[in-house]
Amino acid sequence: MGRRTWCWCLVVALAGCAPGNPGLVIGGALAPSDDCSFEASGLTVHTGVLDVAPGRVSYTMTAVVFNQLINLSSPSGGMGRPPMADPNVMTIDRAEVELRDVQDNPIALAGAPNPYTVPASGFVPSSDGSEAGSGIAVAQIIPPIIGEGLRGAAGSQIVAVVRLVGVTAGGAEVASAEFAWPIELCSGCLFACQPTEDGGALCQPSCTPGQDSLTISPAVCEGILTGCRAEM
Repeated sequence: MGRRTWCWCLVVALAGCAPGNPGLVIGGALAPSDDCSFEASGLTVHTGVLDVAPGRVSYTMTAVVFNQLINLSSPSGGMGRPPMADPNVMTIDRAEVELRDVQDNPIALAGAPNPYTVPASGFVPSSDGSEAGSGIAVAQIIPPIIGEGLRGAAGSQIVAVVRLVGVTAGGAEVASAEFAWPIELCSGCLFACQPTEDGGALCQPSCTPGQDSLTISPAVCEGILTGCRAEM
């Protein structure tokens, strides 16, 4: 599949979105495996961490999602009808996001919109009737233009309230219920300089530098908060 090119058009309001539908459910945020891949059956985590010190502040959420719409395919047709592919398989299209404080109030982002809409990707098969279909959805729920407005909030916690919108093969838009994802904000906490046994600088990359886990990088030893140069 070719890479889609998106313009980061941040929408001020959520008007025009599909209504909430139990057909699409966000099951939780996924932790990456040791090789930075994700599985729908993988470990889910309950909070995130975002470092607001680097030059580019962003947060990407990878979530397990469930499609409860029933598989309506008809491989053999029947009653004079031709075979039919399943119209209820679903492609994740976008994420509608609002950043709130712990009192559930929207956060002012110094001129940036809140709520806003960002692209999302993923595919979810339909239900077999006994179990929901499961898949993975990925969205940069805090793009850099939004992350810039969070620099002064280090030491606090925010809540990203996310609603995913998918489109079935039959052309129907389906929106999930809101999913609340708490994120701790820090400044410089996820980057470190650490020497090796021979006195060099250790390079120990994380899956996504600046969020959720520590990056140990030679660049940090030079005062630059970024990933390992070997990975750049």
